[in-house]
Amino acid sequence: MKKLGCNEKYCDRCIKLQKSLEEKQLVEYQLKSTMELVRMGMWSWDLNTDKVEISEELAAILSLDLSAFDNSLDYLVDHVIHHESRALFELELKHAISNQLIRQCDYRINLPQDKHLWVRLSGKLFSSKSCTTLKFIGIGLDVTRDHHNNALLATNLNFMRSLLEVLPNPIFYKDRFGVYKYCNAAFVEYLGRAREEIIDKTVYDIAPKHLADIYHQADLDLMTSRGQQVYEASVAYADQTIRDVIFNKAVHLDSEDEVEGLVGIMQDITDKKAMEKEIKMLHQVKDVFLNLNHNLMEFRSIDDLIKALLVELTSIFSACDQSTVLEVDKNGGMRIKAHYGFDNDEIDQFQIKLEESFVWDESGVKLKQAHIIDNIRQLEDLGYPKVISSDLNRSIESTIVVPVDIDDELKWVFTFDGFTKGCFNKRDASVANFIRDELPLLHRLLSLYLETLSLSRYDGLTGLMNRSYFDHVFDDRLHLVKRNGMTLLVVLYDLDGLKVVNDLYGHSAGDKYIKTFTSMLKDFYREADAFSRIGGDEFVGLFNESSVDRLMERILTMRNEFESLKITDGENVFSGSFSFGISSSHNHELNKTVLLNAADERMYLDKNSRR
Repeated sequence: MKKLGCNEKYCDRCIKLQKSLEEKQLVEYQLKSTMELVRMGMWSWDLNTDKVEISEELAAILSLDLSAFDNSLDYLVDHVIHHESRALFELELKHAISNQLIRQCDYRINLPQDKHLWVRLSGKLFSSKSCTTLKFIGIGLDVTRDHHNNALLATNLNFMRSLLEVLPNPIFYKDRFGVYKYCNAAFVEYLGRAREEIIDKTVYDIAPKHLADIYHQADLDLMTSRGQQVYEASVAYADQTIRDVIFNKAVHLDSEDEVEGLVGIMQDITDKKAMEKEIKMLHQVKDVFLNLNHNLMEFRSIDDLIKALLVELTSIFSACDQSTVLEVDKNGGMRIKAHYGFDNDEIDQFQIKLEESFVWDESGVKLKQAHIIDNIRQLEDLGYPKVISSDLNRSIESTIVVPVDIDDELKWVFTFDGFTKGCFNKRDASVANFIRDELPLLHRLLSLYLETLSLSRYDGLTGLMNRSYFDHVFDDRLHLVKRNGMTLLVVLYDLDGLKVVNDLYGHSAGDKYIKTFTSMLKDFYREADAFSRIGGDEFVGLFNESSVDRLMERILTMRNEFESLKITDGENVFSGSFSFGISSSHNHELNKTVLLNAADERMYLDKNSRR
């Protein structure tokens, strides 16, 4: 075997040279294969000749026809480098000459049909020891996939950013030092600040200190414990109102599992809590009405119901410091019917015309629904009467006005007053409207009950007790006499000449005669005295009197006045009188029949003595 021009067939030197050549060819093959795999090629730029050499590998990447390439930079600029990258390419050439270094840069390459190809060029200056050779040698690497991935990543990031921007919940990101690095549009809008006033700032720059302390401590606890965190806190809204918010936060960790920052999302629950409060208040109001409905028979009058209702309703409005009910008469006058929270007597004397009060509304709109008045002090300055306060050192600032119609006529005006301006909200007004709508039904039920009760207990013509109910009252009075040792006087009245009036003038005149007599009975005696019509012209009265003489004097005075009256019924004018008899529990057995019979005997004695 003879190689390398050597005459010796198996020379050691030839064998070594042959081996080195083979190893070099292997390395060259491996390098070429590697460059093809990673799509990389070699290039050089001779500064002495200004010629550029492109390797076959790099030419294949650039889709460059080496037979048409004239090895000039101009050719590369005009035919290889895409117009989007030419300015950068030319700038880097100038920099390379000035600094003897070609910086790593990515350039877009011209391809048919405007396909995308990106190549990363970099290189170093090489010179011979004699400096006769001076050239840049470098590589070109196909980075199209990197650019595609980066573009895809940028698209995804833009999508995520756009998605975060349109989410209605405020979202933010802070670094581990508590500095805001990102926030979405909802967060900007919620705080009412420009984005520049938030980014690179801390909570102490954008929130009141007492709230910032809460947020900061929560952040420290989260970054210490890691994981996630959910808590409720107050936040100053854009309009400076304080809102209720739930914070959901989680830490962001870097590749070394160290805390890099935290991301948070806010959920405003102010309206939700207000709605829950309204629902709770509505349930409380319903319970109040239901309880009053179940206990209707305990009320003796509508006034008693209104007083009990006011106490219950006042406790439902947490901001209410005092309350009143004004009753409206047919002439538009208003007077206090019930009140709560007052210790002075001034409130009982309060009266005012509806048109002179601040609840008046000429359009009638405000008198058809509950509404809040927050400018009471200004109204007082305009001349409206000052609202009476239960606290002499404080003034009423806000009130809820609740007008209540009965049979399409304004009957009552409820007012729930607070010492703090703005203490009532639209949820309170909504509950107040529910009260306004429900109260007429409760009023109707009690009215029907009282009407039924009256029909069963009282005489329809006179309003006095009927005989059946009077018997129950009589028994109760006798029981008290037995227990307490007090004296009960029984008076029997007989209306003189009722039959004659009926026969001469008709039953209408007779009814007028009876009603005139019973009206005087009610006016002449105390509320504790009890009266009943036990017959057509007979009446009985029960008196807790100890002196028969004093009672007789009062009855005689009444009779004199009654006899002086001229009773008119249409064109008929007449006068009347009555006879009476008195019996006393002190002189007779404590028996209903015995006392009535004794009074009846004395009544006839009186009647006979006056004929």
